Amino acid sequence: MRVASVTTNLTCNPICGFCASRAATDDSALFSAEAVSTRISEALDRGAQTIVLTGGEPTLHVQLPSFIRAVESAGQTALLLSNGLALADPVRLERLMQAGLRRRACDLRSNPRSQ
Repeated sequence: MRVASVTTNLTCNPICGFCASRAATDDSALFSAEAVSTRISEALDRGAQTIVLTGGEPTLHVQLPSFIRAVESAGQTALLLSNGLALADPVRLERLMQAGLRRRACDLRSNPRSQ
């Protein structure tokens, strides 16, 4: 299985001291919906079968459902790498699942008290 990682954004909801994959703001050009979609398309064109959507915290990107839909509609698998905080909201989780999300990996080390 060929796997590619696509960073959707660098912002994150908790402030975990151990994490180097976060920033206070995102570069609007680098993390625009168009830029992320282009990186997804390029990864699929290179033969990726699984696209890992990562960040920062990818659930903070408002276009995440469309990214998932793009991967799944291409017949490949979107894997969401998340701290899981936003997935506790059943409405948000349902929206992602309706977009085609079938696989997710949650990092249990996140620290919601540090927000």
